[in-house]
Amino acid sequence: MSFLVNKYLLSETLFGIKFLIPKIVTALWTYIEIKSIDESSMKLGNKSVWVLLKEMIDRLKGIKSDLNELIDEKKEK
Repeated sequence: MSFLVNKYLLSETLFGIKFLIPKIVTALWTYIEIKSIDESSMKLGNKSVWVLLKEMIDRLKGIKSDLNELIDEKKEK
């Protein structure tokens, strides 16, 4: 419905972004669904999705720094 409103009632471009309203609606629904899955998972005794995501990002940052150190050591030789 938001796509049709954006396409036919408003111009396709809003603030320089094509189909801005459907993108916002999609992001909102995605957030609501992820939050619902997270709440159900937490009721079963698991960690929050947001905590798991933060831990994964921290691990990836650690791997990146390790790779950068290896590259720097290789350049020094």
